[in-house]
Order: sequence, then structure tokens, then C-alpha cells
Amino acid sequence: MNSYGIVSERDVEVPMRDGVLLRANVFRPDGPGAFPGILLRTPYGKPEAGYDRYVRAGFAVVTQDSRGRYASDGDYVPFTEADTGDAEDGYDAVEWLAAQSWCDGKVGTLGASYNAWMQWQLAKLRPPHLLAMCAYTIPLELTAVDWPGAFRPGRRIKWWLTTMAPDLRRRAGWPAPHTTDEARALWDEIEGEGHWIGYLPWQDFPRHLPPGLRQYCENWLAEPNRRPWRFDEVHQHVEVPNLDFSGWYDHCNDSMRHLQLMQTNGGSEVARRATKLVCGPWNHPGLGQRQIDAFDFGPQAQLDLPDIIIRWFDHWLKGIDNGIAAEPAVRYFAMGDEGGWRTAETWPPPSTPQQLYLASAGDARHVAGGGQL
Repeated sequence: MNSYGIVSERDVEVPMRDGVLLRANVFRPDGPGAFPGILLRTPYGKPEAGYDRYVRAGFAVVTQDSRGRYASDGDYVPFTEADTGDAEDGYDAVEWLAAQSWCDGKVGTLGASYNAWMQWQLAKLRPPHLLAMCAYTIPLELTAVDWPGAFRPGRRIKWWLTTMAPDLRRRAGWPAPHTTDEARALWDEIEGEGHWIGYLPWQDFPRHLPPGLRQYCENWLAEPNRRPWRFDEVHQHVEVPNLDFSGWYDHCNDSMRHLQLMQTNGGSEVARRATKLVCGPWNHPGLGQRQIDAFDFGPQAQLDLPDIIIRWFDHWLKGIDNGIAAEPAVRYFAMGDEGGWRTAETWPPPSTPQQLYLASAGDARHVAGGGQL
């Protein structure tokens, strides 16, 4: 197996269908010929490094700032029908990558959380050169990001102020903080989650806060089930298989539902048959690790996720028969004293006992009766 050197290019201009220029970093093998491409699109600032293993394994990796973020032009308008950055821009980026002289025309997508959201959005448009996805740790609907039955405004606002707002402040010419690290330090110093939990009503959110936050909150409150925030109808349009990772302690843990919907509603036979899920004792930022805070689940809980991802793309983009396609659809870490890694073809596993909680108002004999589940 070859191990390539790396050629890197920064802020490469990628034109979108409406003429807006998005910018990407390119990391590609230093060798003759063309290579499969892996695309990661993000609103968090495109990574400057971290993909050496993929490039040395023979993939050209492109990391792109999404519309209106960091080095890319345009306006950032998240989670609305007017937002073209997640679907059309993603489609255009896939096709641009496939057309480069150093790419062989076979493209996969990669990324977690918001970056996974972008993959699902572009995949529903079926770019001709997209062959596989690795979209992981993403909820089925954005209103389910917090724990079921609870809405945590402090956490929601913290995400915006510390992660999304710094670049918006920079672009608008507002004073610092202009980086996530600066914003998080300021949050810890003068704000704190408790301050915002008690801020009511949300409809009167201060207008002096960073651009977009008030509109974001108003949209959320006015229409929490709006279509751009949901994924439950996207799977029928996705024709390529997905590799998903998740964790039992991940607040975005809807991966089982994504698997179920791909297996039943996927847009092609290969999407329904070949989609995979790996779920371990992990949280959102700690996928693949053995420890969460003081809890250590042992060395068996630790997985080399890049190795799995490379095997995934080796098969789907290079056509290598490495056995990953024949592996069970689900690999999960069973908790408890007798825990450890197990496999299944569906979720939940067929042998899983299910306890039903039934109630009756006195007449549960027919569908119009008073029975409840």
C-alpha cells in the first residue's frame, strides 16, 4: 500500500451556481495520477490540518467554508428555506471536486454534527459523482438536539454566542471576540449559562446581541417543527450508503433512527443494504475514546475511527474488497458488567425484549376505545 506525501493549497476559490465564491483548503497526495475525493463542508472554519492519514492513504481531501462563513463569500442564513448553503452549494462543491484534474471523479463526504447536516442536505439532491457518505452524530430534527422533553435555552445560546457569533462579529465589523476560543473565555468570565436560562421572554431578546441570534431564536419559537430543521423525509432521496458513528452519551443521538430510515426508505437498494452504524460509550465530542470525565470504559471501548473511515472509503471510492461491506449493519457497545462490542443487522436487535406500557380508560377493546400505549 502506498503512503503518499502531501500537497496543500489554501483558500482555493470554488464558484457556486449563483456566482458566489466559496473557499476551500485542498490536501492531496503528492503523486502521479488522479485520486478519489473526500469533501468536508463546515460553518466552523475549515480545518487547516488533521487529514494527513486520509491523504497518505490516497485520498484528496477538500475542506470548505460554507456560505457566509470565514473565507467564503455570501450571507450566512441558517436553517431556513432560503439557505442554499447546505444543499445546492454542497451539490456544486461535490461536482467541482469531481471535475478537478487530480480527482478521479469519485467523491465521498465526511463530517460530524453540523457538518453531517450539510451532507444529508446535499445528498438529497443526488450529485452524480457522490458515491458514499460518512455523516455522523446528527439528530433527526434540530429541535431534538437537547435531551428529549427538555429545551435548554442556556445551552442553545451558548452554542451561538461562542461558536457561530465570533465570525459574524468579525464580518460585521463588531469588536472582539472574533474567535471561538476568545468567545468561550468571555462566556465563562462574564455570562454563564445560568444568566440566559432565566432570560424571558425570548421574543424580546436584546437586539444588541450578535447578528442573527435574535432571528434564530424567533424562528425557533415561531415554528419549532419547520421543514428545514427536519430530516425525517430526506432518506428516501439519498441513493448512497452512509457510515454513522454515535454514542450512548451523545445529546445528538438519533443515529438509530437514521439507520432505520435508511434501511426502510433509502433511495436505492445499495443505500438500504449497505448503510452502517457504530455506537459506543461516547459523548458528542469524544467519539472513539475510552473515557468520559471520570468514567473509564476500558481499552475495548476505544476505536480508531479514522481507520474505519478509510476502510469505508477504500471500498466505496476505490472498489477495494476489504470486507467492510459484508460486516453487520450495526456494531454497538453493550453497557454493564457483561458489556462489550456486539453486532446486529437491524436496530433494535431482533432478540431485544421490549416492554410495553399500556393503559386503559375502561374501554380498550377496539381502535376507537380508550387504550393507550
